[in-house]
Amino acid sequence: MLYGCGIDIEETDRFLKIFEDPLLYSAFVKDVFNESEVLSFDRINIPLYTTAAFSIKEAFFKSVGKSWTNSGLYWKDICVIFRGDVDRFDLSYSNDLRKTLADMGVTKIEAAVKAESTYIVSTVVLFR
Repeated sequence: MLYGCGIDIEETDRFLKIFEDPLLYSAFVKDVFNESEVLSFDRINIPLYTTAAFSIKEAFFKSVGKSWTNSGLYWKDICVIFRGDVDRFDLSYSNDLRKTLADMGVTKIEAAVKAESTYIVSTVVLFR
């Protein structure tokens, strides 16, 4: 049974401002990603992987029906580890998030990301 679905669309050019400013990029990465995630970003195209991981996390929050500002969940509760291409990744969750998902009755999570030339679209679907 479907519990929730989240969809996020990010314009890649919007993120270029973050990458152009080393201090802004550093603060953004520190707030949103853990070290394992950053290490999984393809060094050839860090902006693409960073934007995709951010989009996946946004879609996840939407699938839960909450915003990161009011849910008690945090960016780093969701970990996106890429396995080569941007559309191949694994998700892992903090213990707090695992408990929250169990309390909601979530038993299965499906996630996907599609990167186009100017947009990244991510979906996360939660099932009971």
